[in-house]
Amino acid sequence: LKILTFGKYLDTLVRINQKVENEESDLNVRSGALVEEDLQSFRGRAESHDQSETEEEGLNYYQQIMQVEREKQMRLTDLANLQVRFVLLKSLMPNLLCRLRTMLEPACLYKGMRNFDIHF
Repeated sequence: LKILTFGKYLDTLVRINQKVENEESDLNVRSGALVEEDLQSFRGRAESHDQSETEEEGLNYYQQIMQVEREKQMRLTDLANLQVRFVLLKSLMPNLLCRLRTMLEPACLYKGMRNFDIHF
């Protein structure tokens, strides 16, 4: 049962690490040049709309800017939360490995394994 718990922690750590990497990559792409170009385009339209554009169109562009900015902030917050969870779980790993070693070492010695060690 304890080994299964350790496996769950390890699996969770791996999944969170992958999610952090995926989110970082996705966020870099989305908040990179493409989003910045969109923002600049929206801002340019909102700031310099001519007489043919109505105030409503200008407001619509401004709302689009705000939506992109909100989405960017939400994703940054999500990424920060994932990174905190990752660091916390990673800090638990030495203790969990020590527990696993304590649990498995007697069984391995009983089975005749002399050089039992866990590396992480």
